[in-house]
Amino acid sequence: MKGLKRKIRDHKILRWSLLISTWIFQGMLRADVTEKWFKIAFSCISSILLSCLLCIWLRLEWAIVLGFFVGHTLNWVINNNINVLLVHLLMLKTISKHEIFKYLDYLQAQLVGKDWVLYAVVLGSISRGDLKPSSDIDVSIVRKPGIKNAFKAISFSIWQKGVSDKRGIPMELYISDRISNSVNRYKDENKPVILAGDITIITGHYPQSMLLDEAKRLNSYGD
Repeated sequence: MKGLKRKIRDHKILRWSLLISTWIFQGMLRADVTEKWFKIAFSCISSILLSCLLCIWLRLEWAIVLGFFVGHTLNWVINNNINVLLVHLLMLKTISKHEIFKYLDYLQAQLVGKDWVLYAVVLGSISRGDLKPSSDIDVSIVRKPGIKNAFKAISFSIWQKGVSDKRGIPMELYISDRISNSVNRYKDENKPVILAGDITIITGHYPQSMLLDEAKRLNSYGD
C-alpha cells in the first residue's frame, strides 16, 4: 500500500472511506479481462433477478435501485475478502505469521496438479520480508489460455476466498489472463514467492524470486 491510500488507511476516521471504495469498485479497476467480466456479469445478472423479484412488492424504480444495491453487495461479499477489510484496511484485528504461513502451505498444496495454472506467486510485504500483524497476502495466479481454464480459475478463486475468509486470512487473490497483467500490477515488486507453476517462466520475469521456505526465513517465521 502506497501514497494516498496509505495516508487514508492510517487515519482512524478516513480509513472507513476505503470500505465504500472497495464496495463500489470491487477490485475491477486492476482486474484482468476474465475476472473483470465475471464480476460485471455477476452484478448485472443478480441485480436484474433481484429487481424482477422486488417488483412484486415495490414500484419499478425502487425495485431497480434496491435490486442493484443488494446484487452489487452480494458480488462484493462473494468476490472479496472480508478479512482484508478488517485486518489490512480498517485495522480492527491482527493476523499472526503462523496463521499466514499455515494458510500459504495449504494454498500451495491446493495448487499442485492444477492444469490451468501457468504460475502462482505471492507478492507484497511477505516477499519484502516486511510482514506485519496488519499485512494482507497478495496472491497472483496467471492462468493458461482457454475458456475452460477461465472457468476453472474463477471457481478456484471464489473457493479460496471463501476458505481464507473462514480461516481469518486477509488475502487478495487476482487471476490474470496474461503474464503482462500480473507483472504490471506489481511492477514495483521483483522478488515474488513461488507457490506453483513453471519456474522457468517465473524466473524469466523475476530473476530474484524465492521459494516459500526462503520467505519464511526472510520474515523470521519460527523465531
